[in-house]
Amino acid sequence: SSLVVVGELNPLGVDPRYALYDLPERSSGYRLRTLVMGVRRTTYNRIKKLNLCTGEWSVPAARDRAWDVEVENPGSVLVLLGRRVWAAFGAEEFAHVVGRSEPFTLRHDSSGLNRYLLLPHPSGLNREWNDPASVDRARALLREVSPETPWGELTG
Repeated sequence: SSLVVVGELNPLGVDPRYALYDLPERSSGYRLRTLVMGVRRTTYNRIKKLNLCTGEWSVPAARDRAWDVEVENPGSVLVLLGRRVWAAFGAEEFAHVVGRSEPFTLRHDSSGLNRYLLLPHPSGLNREWNDPASVDRARALLREVSPETPWGELTG
């Protein structure tokens, strides 16, 4: 199975800390790579990453894109970043199990084909990532779904 990281690219002109997959320091992509994944830059760049929306957020567009992602990647582990992304994939029912005590979870979809790794959005303003135990939990789940990837390896 493959691993696909799915997030949202916030509308243009907003706080860059919310944007995913950009690597300037203090951006969400940088936080995701260094704090959560901790992988080398070359490894991070090889991980498949998709944005549901590249402009203004649209629920219908996000749901359409989520459907496309599932069709294009059957049997994959989909790492879903943030509650809006979970909702686009129809994973709202998982939201109630994700609380402050356990903000990370791995679930199967209703067909049993794909697995969803639900993580909070890696915004610089998201306090769930500030707890080192949460970061360790995210890395452990990432290792579980993709053991061949050197999660937690020093960046460089």
